[in-house]
Amino acid sequence: MPSAAPTARLEARISTELHAMLKRAAEIQGRSLTDFVVSAVQEAAQRAIEQGEVVRLSLADSERFAQSLLSPPDPSPAALLERIARLDADLALVTRDRDAAIAVAADAERRRRNATATAERRRRKLARIAGSAP
Repeated sequence: MPSAAPTARLEARISTELHAMLKRAAEIQGRSLTDFVVSAVQEAAQRAIEQGEVVRLSLADSERFAQSLLSPPDPSPAALLERIARLDADLALVTRDRDAAIAVAADAERRRRNATATAERRRRKLARIAGSAP
């Protein structure tokens, strides 16, 4: 004899007006109140999960993503840091987190300045070494 599928119970306190509305909607569809509510909640949960897990890109963003895969950045440290900063900023914009995008852009600018300063220090050091060589 097959066993019954496991079930769980869900209870909620709702206003009498909402109860009446749900009951009317269920009757219109020819369903029980429980069936109507379970179906509506399941659909809402599936939509919420999809919105939270699926990333949708515009055509331009899709092309930019594909291009970044097909054309990797320069291997120089400054170029890599700059590329990472741009991708971080793009990611922050995709999630529509304006404050995070501003922080990422500021961090990217800081990293760019640090990389530029490091490169300049190395260039000066090499110039000093080359100038003092016999």
